Amino acid sequence: MNNLTKVLLIACSVLFSHQAQSDQLAAGKMHSVYLNDNGVVYKWGSESPLGIGKKLIPTIVDYGTEVVKIDASGYHTAILTKSGDLYVSGYGVSTTPMLLDVVDGVTSMAMNNQSIVLLAAGGRVYDYNFSSKILTDTGIENATEVSADTDRGMALVCGVVKSWGNNEFGQLGLGNYLDVPAELAEPILNLPMIVSMSAGEKHTLLLDVDGHVWAFGDGKNGLLGDGGSSGSNMPILVEGLTDIVKVSGGRNQSVAIDKDGQMFVFGWHNMRYRNFGLNLYDISPIKVNAGIMDAVELVTTGGTQTIVKKDGKLHAVGGNTYGMIGDGTRTERNQFVVLGGIDVTQPQTVRDVDVTKPVEQYVEVTNIVEEVNDVIQEVEIIKYVQADSAKVDVCGMGGMVTTYDELRDIVANYMVCSSKRERKELHNIIEIGDGSKKI
Repeated sequence: MNNLTKVLLIACSVLFSHQAQSDQLAAGKMHSVYLNDNGVVYKWGSESPLGIGKKLIPTIVDYGTEVVKIDASGYHTAILTKSGDLYVSGYGVSTTPMLLDVVDGVTSMAMNNQSIVLLAAGGRVYDYNFSSKILTDTGIENATEVSADTDRGMALVCGVVKSWGNNEFGQLGLGNYLDVPAELAEPILNLPMIVSMSAGEKHTLLLDVDGHVWAFGDGKNGLLGDGGSSGSNMPILVEGLTDIVKVSGGRNQSVAIDKDGQMFVFGWHNMRYRNFGLNLYDISPIKVNAGIMDAVELVTTGGTQTIVKKDGKLHAVGGNTYGMIGDGTRTERNQFVVLGGIDVTQPQTVRDVDVTKPVEQYVEVTNIVEEVNDVIQEVEIIKYVQADSAKVDVCGMGGMVTTYDELRDIVANYMVCSSKRERKELHNIIEIGDGSKKI
């Protein structure tokens, strides 16, 4: 490499590198994750991807220090702390947050269902396979961003995207359907300078320097926003989208946000937007009605849920089978609901689950909390706690509680010291407010 090339690469890296937004959203098929302005992580949804048990509402997870990066794929979660510790959890990886130490100096990461793509010092990119325990050096240097989903990875180098992995639907954007080994990652050609990228389950969205969106891969139900459903193995310009600043590709849907915070959706909606005047699916981008979703700051879309940050609050809509909406239920939402219990500026002072402690102490608690959540879901206690306080007296533990966490702690004590038969009577010993309402 000659000196001129080195200078150009350094200049380009500076141009395209940007500090990640302090707060971040990520979503998988069964769970959701939020990182607030002060490095505090909230998790909710299915137990295995979270690594802390099932959570129907956003739950603070303490990693012992400030968190700087989060990522979620279909069934997995990755957390990177300020001190450089990388924690991973999910199916086939670990049922509790596992410290992963395979590369020094990790600055970012992206998970798929078999491996994790690691961005390290010097923009070097690695692919670590959880099943084989093999770390592959892709040979890519000076990368500033990585993305991954469903057996594939991507790296952004000086405005050019390099991709590798599974290419069954043309989701690598290389003009063919041939899989590519990680060590032979190939550049996607004939594109403007790319500034951001998002890997959906079987399709990919790219954002160029002029605010235009490019899409390729599986096109079912309009995922590519090109007016059809046939798919493409080469990038297609998504017509009708201008001045876009953020994109997010999920399992069955695509979302884009413009400079004014207006949200555009295309793909399969699963009736989640039916109250917004949208169809079951749209093969071209449709703007969500102004006033419902404008001034959006952040967005992520996962399996069937979409979560946005607006006006300093998180709003969620969509499928909710595993509690990934975060409203305390498993009921699908076809209108955006505001998520309570999240402070976008909460400092790292509140500890719910501390992953820096021995994980053994959480084995029993995880099972207990899962059972507690099931009970709370059944009797819908959560909506009453949000509206008022609850008087609880169970198994010698009790008092007035005003938050879900306080209630859960007392109920957890009940679970520990009571028999299964007694647990079924839980709803008989919870009173709301002055006790005038029995559940």
